[in-house]
This record gives sequence, structure tokens and C-alpha cells, in this order.
Amino acid sequence: MEWLGIEVPKWLYNDLKNSKDILEASVQTSINIAKEIMEYAGAKGIPVGFNIESISIKKEEINAAQEILEQVLKMVKPESVRLKTPAY
Repeated sequence: MEWLGIEVPKWLYNDLKNSKDILEASVQTSINIAKEIMEYAGAKGIPVGFNIESISIKKEEINAAQEILEQVLKMVKPESVRLKTPAY
């Protein structure tokens, strides 16, 4: 992410780097951040939107982005939107 110019707090960098499964930790962190944003924005009446994409060619990372998207959609549209997983 740093090569994209994104600054990651040192504590988060260390948490991810030292996790047993960095991809799963990244997914859970992203979902938790989205939840916190939704709760804060909802309490303040602030409209919010998300952009979720994969910049990887690795199947497991693309699938991780898909999982984040599905979880965020469930927060945004609680009627449990389920996307079809693309066949790669």
C-alpha cells in the first residue's frame, strides 16, 4: 500500500505484519473500519460511500476484495445482498 502513497499507522502495519494470516487480518481490519465509519456517519447523519477494489492479479486477494465488498454491502443494505462470485 505504501507504494500507492497510502500511509498505514505503525501499529496497524505491525499488527498485519505479525499476524498469522496477513490477508485474513487485512480483510477483518477493512470490515471493522467500514463498520466504524458506518456507525459514526449514521450517528452524525453523514452520507457515506465506499470504493472497494482489488489491485492484485492473485486469486486469493481478488476473492478477499469480494468478501470485503459483500460484508460492506450487508452493512449498507441490511437485506443481505449476496453477489455471485465470479469464476476466475
